[in-house]
Amino acid sequence: MAPHAARALNGPAGIDIDGGPLGPLEVSGAMDGNAYVQSGAANSENQGNSLASDYTDGMDLNSYMIQLKKNSGLVQFTFQVAGFKTFTLGANRPKEATINHFTLGPLRNAYVTLAPVDGLKISAGQMGSLEGYESTFPWNNPTSMDTILYYVTNSNSRGVQVEYTTGPVDVTLLYGDGTDSGVFNYLQFLGTYNFNANNNLNVSGGVALGNTGPWAYAVGQDFVANGNELITNYNVYSLWYSSTMGNLNLVPEVQYAYAKPNHRYASDVPNAVIPKYTSNFGVALFADYAFGTSPYSLGAWVEYANSHGDTRQNYWFLAPDARVVGFSVAPAWQYKNIYARANAGYVHVLNGSYTGDGTTGAFGNSGHGKDQFVGMLEAGLVF
Repeated sequence: MAPHAARALNGPAGIDIDGGPLGPLEVSGAMDGNAYVQSGAANSENQGNSLASDYTDGMDLNSYMIQLKKNSGLVQFTFQVAGFKTFTLGANRPKEATINHFTLGPLRNAYVTLAPVDGLKISAGQMGSLEGYESTFPWNNPTSMDTILYYVTNSNSRGVQVEYTTGPVDVTLLYGDGTDSGVFNYLQFLGTYNFNANNNLNVSGGVALGNTGPWAYAVGQDFVANGNELITNYNVYSLWYSSTMGNLNLVPEVQYAYAKPNHRYASDVPNAVIPKYTSNFGVALFADYAFGTSPYSLGAWVEYANSHGDTRQNYWFLAPDARVVGFSVAPAWQYKNIYARANAGYVHVLNGSYTGDGTTGAFGNSGHGKDQFVGMLEAGLVF
C-alpha cells in the first residue's frame, strides 16, 4: 500500500499485542466482498466484442488482508498475507479481475527494517509499490473502483528501501525488481512535503534502469514473453496534493507514464518488442466528505486518461490510442469495524477500439458502444 492513500473509510487501525521477547506487536486486517451489475455486456455469441464480456451481474469475495508488524526498536518487521482483485473503469471486467500471485506466494509484504537513528529506516524484502496515490485495497480508496492512473502502476517488488524523515520532509527510495519480475533494475521514489497537518505535496515514480527482458516473471503471470514488455519496462511519474478542509478532503493528481522503443530481444522473441515510444497521460480529482460525526461519508473521483500507442505491445489500457473520461461515486456507512458502500461508476470512450476494427468503442454486442455504467454494493470488515 502506498503511503498517503485515500481514506474514504477508517481503515485497519491495528490491535496491540504483547510479543514477549519480540516486544510490542501490532495485528491488523480487513476483508470485503461485493455484488455488481453493469451495462455494456455482450451476449455469449459476441462476448469477445465487449470489454465487459457477457456478465451483466455477479458477486464475489473481493479483497482480504492480515498483517503483523513490529514498529519499535532497532530491528522491526512487517508480514502481510493478502489477496486482492481490482476493478478499473475502462480497463478490465469485474468478473475477470484476478488475485495477484507473487514470488513469495500468499505473502504480499515480507520485509525486515533497521531503524538505527530517529528518522532513518532501512528495509529489505518484498514491499508495496511507491507509485501513485491510490491504494491496492478498496477500503483505503474513495470508491471501490480504480482509475486508469492506478491501473498503469505496479503493486509489489522485492528490493532494498531507504526512508529518511526530517522536519516536514519525508523521502523514500526503493531499488528492486519493479513488478516482482526477478530482475533488479528498477528504482521507485516517493517524496512528501507536509506544509501542515492538513496539507501535503507528494511526488512519486518509477524508473526502469535497464531492460528486464521477455523471460522475466511478472506480477499476475508467469512470463512476459507473450508480447507485453510494457509491464516491466515503463517509467512513471505522479504528482498529487492532499488538502483537508474540515470534513472535506480533496486530492488532485496528474500522472505521466512512458516506455522507450525496445527491440533488444526481437530476434529471440518477436512479440517482446516495444515498436516505438509510447505514453499514457492521466489526471484525476479524488474527494471524500464525512457528514459530521455521523457514520456516513461520501467518496468520489473524476478522471481523464489518454494513451498513445498503436499495437498490442505498446498500449496501456482498453485499446491502442485509447482516450476515456469517467467518474465514480460511493456513499458509505461505517460503524466501528464494519462498513458498507454503494458504488456507482460511468466511463465514456472518446477514442480507441477494443475489438481492433478501427471503430471507436468497447461495449455491447458490436463492441462499438462508448458508454458503460456499473453499480456495486460492497460490505467489509476492518480491524
